[in-house]
Order: sequence, then C-alpha cells, then structure tokens
Amino acid sequence: VHLRIGDTLLLPPGTVDALWAAQKSDRYIRPRGFYECIAPQLPNATLTHVVFVASNVHINVAQLWQGADIERRSERYKALVDAWFAHRLPHARRAWRSEHFAPDHDFAYMAAARHLVPGGGGYAAAAATLAERAGGRVYACQV
Repeated sequence: VHLRIGDTLLLPPGTVDALWAAQKSDRYIRPRGFYECIAPQLPNATLTHVVFVASNVHINVAQLWQGADIERRSERYKALVDAWFAHRLPHARRAWRSEHFAPDHDFAYMAAARHLVPGGGGYAAAAATLAERAGGRVYACQV
C-alpha cells in the first residue's frame, strides 16, 4: 500500500480527518471512500501481509519550516489508513517499510509487488503500471 504523504497533506485545506472523510480523492490523497471501493476486490482470505510504503522526508525548501505540521498530519493519515486495514484485514500482519529507503528502492519494491494499492500521483501510477506488467494485481477505484 503506497501512501503519498508529506508535502501533499499541506496543500488541501482542512484537517486530515476531513480529507479522510471526503467523498472524492484529490490528486494525491486517497480518502476512506477509495479504500471502501477497493475492499470487495481484496483477497481477504489469502492476504497475509500488508506493507505500507510512505516517505515523509521529501519536502521542498519552502516547506522546511512546516516540518512539525507535516509530520503530525502525515502520522495522522498513516494511522487512519493503518486502522482501516486492521479492521478490514484483521488476520493480516501489517508493517511499515522504513522511511530511510531511497525513493528508488521504494519504487522497485512497489513495481515488483504481487498486490499493489497505489497512492496518488505519477510516481505511484508508474509503479502500478510496472507491477501490472509483471503480473501483479493493482487495486484502483475512481473516487
């Protein structure tokens, strides 16, 4: 599961909880409705692990002074998504891939995934294309 966090959580107005409850995705942030939409597609009986890929370290220089707010908002979004998967896939082991991996390593990891829930943006879309070409299952929904 890829989450686009960090700078993108500063762009939309409102709280992270409001973004999570939104009816529509913005370009990067997936609301609860997106995950509810893909839920019927998930192979609940056979998925044993859910690995989250998210990095909070990629911000531009103008956003450095907002570091604490970016961190707080990112942690809240991660907690909401993690809780959703804990509820929907209670038997699956959930783990967070280290934020210390370079984006190239995360990209290769996602592109080789057998199951991928991409976050928003071109980075995740490119990884999803490669994962599909390699025979992986990509879960998408237009919300």
